[in-house]
Amino acid sequence: MLVYWFSSNTFSLCQVLFLKIPQVRMFFKIPKRIEQPDIQPVKKGFLEGFKESYGNMKASQQVMERQRLDEISYRKAAHGPIIKTYSTNPKLKQKATNSKPKS
Repeated sequence: MLVYWFSSNTFSLCQVLFLKIPQVRMFFKIPKRIEQPDIQPVKKGFLEGFKESYGNMKASQQVMERQRLDEISYRKAAHGPIIKTYSTNPKLKQKATNSKPKS
């Protein structure tokens, strides 16, 4: 294990050092690295941080409660009776009054 680790890391180190040479990068047409500016996070005071943490905690609790209620309603839908969601049963034949044209 030690021989594998040592040889693998040595090869990787040599590869990185070799590819950092500008002439090698030009030969293999490797583009220049784009330097990204360091963006420092905005430091908040204790109260702002506490309020944000409390708001995040409340939001996550609301999501968990919504998931729990959804699970309960799904379980009821799977094991309970079929709930009527229409005003008339479409499977029953319509009365003859609908078939007569009005004059």
